[in-house]
Amino acid sequence: MKFANPVHAAALAAYPVGSIYMSVNATNPGTLFGGTWERIQGRFLFAADSSHAAGSTGGEAEVTLEKSQIPEYLNVTYVDGNSGPNPGIAGSVVCTGSNWSGIVSCPLNNGGGQSHNNMPPYLSVYIWKRTA
Repeated sequence: MKFANPVHAAALAAYPVGSIYMSVNATNPGTLFGGTWERIQGRFLFAADSSHAAGSTGGEAEVTLEKSQIPEYLNVTYVDGNSGPNPGIAGSVVCTGSNWSGIVSCPLNNGGGQSHNNMPPYLSVYIWKRTA
């Protein structure tokens, strides 16, 4: 699409094919600048590097950790002169030992198997990529 308006021509020059446009306004940038734009939804932008080519996609919305990814021990700070199972931990971890003063390493034998997301704080915006 050609524009006689020099402002539109400058905008198209500023956003060549492959460029990303972001806004909290839902307006398709094609109506503002011209060109053809594809809306990107449900993704964070990630800086390309030698392992992640520009334009590639990846990641998962939720992750369930495998047992091998869960820490082997939970370090618990607890002060108690008694030995035996730790009554101060709410029923999910049982630690054994003879000295309950200081930091105790408790083995984590089982997890719940539930998935979780790993999303940092964010500002949701409309993201468009110019395709033509």
